Amino acid sequence: KFKWYSYIYRFNHEGFATLEDGSQGRGLGFEVYQLIKTNAASDAVFITIPPSLQPSGATADLTVLAISNFLSPTVDGSTESSTQFFQLLGDAWNPLLRAQAGIFDSLQDPVPSVGASALSPMRVTAGGTGDA
Repeated sequence: KFKWYSYIYRFNHEGFATLEDGSQGRGLGFEVYQLIKTNAASDAVFITIPPSLQPSGATADLTVLAISNFLSPTVDGSTESSTQFFQLLGDAWNPLLRAQAGIFDSLQDPVPSVGASALSPMRVTAGGTGDA
């Protein structure tokens, strides 16, 4: 359904990384955190949703990654695509980092969109006004 992979990077501030053979390499900098299947991803935003804005019973912030896709997965040249939403599972096993460093997991089915090129989070209040 998706044509390309998009890379998510994180900054390694710990000074070491576990390599494929199990040894440790030293150094600071960006490292690949996760690969996500996309269709010409054109924008990504992180959204933090506090418990007060989640369904009752939530006790922690919900971290969401939203990715807009510009191209169709099935029709060449078409801009009918989707926007994807992922939640951060902070303590999950990350196979690329070989550690419990968290991963982004699909939060819901992609939302259809046409030519999505930018995302802007906003909140709609009970009075019908919103803020970005």
